[in-house]
Amino acid sequence: MGLPRQLLVARNQWFVKLALVCFVLLMLLSVSVNWEVLQQKSNLEADANKLPVLERIDTLPFLEQYVHEVAAQQPGYDPRTPVCAPKTLAVDAITYHEPQDGSFYSLLKARKDRPVSPPIFTDQHSVLCYEEWGITKVWDYCLPISGRKDEPHCSEADRMDLLHGDDDDNEWLDSICYASVLHMLLIDVYEEIRALGRKPAVLYGTLLGAVRNESIIPYTEDADIGYQQDQTSAHDLWDLKMALWAKGYHMFYSTLWRVCVSPTHPLASQLYNSKLPLINLTYAVPYVDLYLMEPESFGSDVYWSIDEIRNNRLVYDAKVVPYSHVRINGREFDTVRDVKEFLRREYGDEYMEPIPR
Repeated sequence: MGLPRQLLVARNQWFVKLALVCFVLLMLLSVSVNWEVLQQKSNLEADANKLPVLERIDTLPFLEQYVHEVAAQQPGYDPRTPVCAPKTLAVDAITYHEPQDGSFYSLLKARKDRPVSPPIFTDQHSVLCYEEWGITKVWDYCLPISGRKDEPHCSEADRMDLLHGDDDDNEWLDSICYASVLHMLLIDVYEEIRALGRKPAVLYGTLLGAVRNESIIPYTEDADIGYQQDQTSAHDLWDLKMALWAKGYHMFYSTLWRVCVSPTHPLASQLYNSKLPLINLTYAVPYVDLYLMEPESFGSDVYWSIDEIRNNRLVYDAKVVPYSHVRINGREFDTVRDVKEFLRREYGDEYMEPIPR
């Protein structure tokens, strides 16, 4: 025997109210989860008109004519297709935090036979010419870059490998190692964080590669750097974003702060892969993940919280500081004090054994 009509109506009304309550709770949760993202985006949009005035390449004669001549050499070029070149940064005007003699950028500046030139963007990629648009974007303002991840070709990949290429050498473009670009990103981002007093430390996969082989793991997708907070900064990491922007890097917030190569980088024309679509660049280009490291006091004890750490565990103070050191491609980097314990907790007792791919 069925329920009386009044009970059926009351039950249905109860279900409707329950559904509404669940919907409201989900909306509140969504707002809470995305609040930080919205806040970061709001900060960026508010300051988009405060981009520093940077020195650009301005010695290339007849730039507009050059752009169209280069574009016309591409297969299937249509003169009605949008075409442009970004305002590539002048490498001679950039200040890098490394020794002046024999370094990567001093060698790049010395390449008089192959001066820096801008990449040429056509069709959907033409939006990459607009920095004011790009500063508020996430993955879609990263320079489309591809690279090899196979061993042994990329087992000892180094940023110095990037100095041997040519803008028009497609064979060289196909031989670029992902890890070579990551090595360049790692050093530049790490040194900029250190210059700003935020005490960088290599973590996770980057630390794992350093311990295993003192190199970047060839098949890894990113580099991992921890940083400590500067409580005096008006905008969270805005100073770092602008410092990296001035070197040709795009820093953006997507669940974490991340950094990729921007279209204005001095090596953009050599690294750019015109075959990659912009809509599929999420986690598909070389990038750096930045992880906030914060000490927290519990009575007389101090523990550290580190973004993305396994099981959200807290790490005892003596396991983190003072920092220890590891080497990557002959260069020293700071990291957590107890490296073995950190890697064992993250990757298991067999962390020294690479997982077959």
